[in-house]
Amino acid sequence: MIRLALDWWSYHNSLLAGRLDHETMIRRGAELGAVGVSLEYFALPAAWRTNPVKLLQLQSEFRLEYTLGFGVPLSMPDAAWRLVGRELNSFWTLARRLRVRTVEARPAFYLPLPSLAPLYGGFSFTGRMQMRWAAKRLAEFCDRAAEANLVVTFANQGVVGIQKLLWLVRRVDRDNLKVALNTGQALAQGEDPYRLVDEFAPLAATVFLQDRVGMGLRTAGRPIGEGQIDFREIFRLLARHRFDGLCAVDVDLPLWNGRKEDKWVEKSFVHLVKLLEEPQWQNEN
Repeated sequence: MIRLALDWWSYHNSLLAGRLDHETMIRRGAELGAVGVSLEYFALPAAWRTNPVKLLQLQSEFRLEYTLGFGVPLSMPDAAWRLVGRELNSFWTLARRLRVRTVEARPAFYLPLPSLAPLYGGFSFTGRMQMRWAAKRLAEFCDRAAEANLVVTFANQGVVGIQKLLWLVRRVDRDNLKVALNTGQALAQGEDPYRLVDEFAPLAATVFLQDRVGMGLRTAGRPIGEGQIDFREIFRLLARHRFDGLCAVDVDLPLWNGRKEDKWVEKSFVHLVKLLEEPQWQNEN
């Protein structure tokens, strides 16, 4: 059974500009049909990170499943990583209090444009070293998560494309390590989103549903159903692999178009709900 969720990133511009708060965002997602919300620890109000009463109230009111991300890149140098140690402890505490089953890590710095990867070192010796650091910390992250019976995911994002996704899974080799698949980021990385889903669905705990037009440098975000990805086919592939995780709506708008976020989110949910009401793909279950 495919279950829709809302990714907090869909409203990141509005949250940053103060046009809405996290409570409004969560209520809006539930109104549109989300049964889960993907949250980012560092994007939450500081008071909510230490005292998540409101998050728990909303979770109970709408029977929501939360996932929680730790957005600091694991490939950071040791000195910088040590500075976030206290926040990491608070992150684990919050994950337990919210009764999440899945936490998300970020192996590398996020680069929206693949053309910037050489500057970052994504395809150089420095980049390989950073990925080894990320793998070491990802293994430690998984071991800490295993103490609380949590699943860890990381997404194909920025310089972490399909090949690095597979390399990290094999390198870390932890039973509780899964992947989070982002359909739109596959296009941005010049990859086939259908191949991504078909190949990695058995390893996936979360799927971020993002629509785009173009490929690589020329890609641009769109509301789901108005881009070039066929989400009926995405659902068919997920159903065939008996995927039972959350499928989170992930709208990606630049800052200057941030006021369109809610309209795009609504269009995306309407399109996906309509697809889920069709019987064709359900036969794959």
